[in-house]
Amino acid sequence: MKRTKGSIWSRLLALDRGAEFFGGFKTRELMKLLHLDESAVRRLKRQGLLTCEQGRITDESVKSLCRDHPEEIPFETLSPYDQHRLVEDYEYGKEKQAPKGGRKKKPAAESAVGQDWRKLGIVQRPGAQRSVYTSAARRHSSSGG
Repeated sequence: MKRTKGSIWSRLLALDRGAEFFGGFKTRELMKLLHLDESAVRRLKRQGLLTCEQGRITDESVKSLCRDHPEEIPFETLSPYDQHRLVEDYEYGKEKQAPKGGRKKKPAAESAVGQDWRKLGIVQRPGAQRSVYTSAARRHSSSGG
């Protein structure tokens, strides 16, 4: 569909829809939901805890704020409905889960032994073969020199 922004906006107005159709929050909506004043919302934006797209605060950044920085929200002052909404829809207070898979950790005994030689400043593990001479020095020393 090849439509201009203007035609889309006029169609939304005709359908009695506004920008909320695109998701996210206006600053005032978020202020009302979280019981924060405008300066607090601006501060959270400056700190990078809330991000905007097309002039609206994204749902994903609100979810991240609720999950990773719940201390920024006065949860006790919210209505039971808004508290439930933050917990269910925006994962308020839930810890971020670590990604599954990836490398397996070394057993504790092996990593503790490896720490000892690093603390001593040894670059390689004891017993590992290491070439001390360059090829030119080898030729010189083998020729008797």
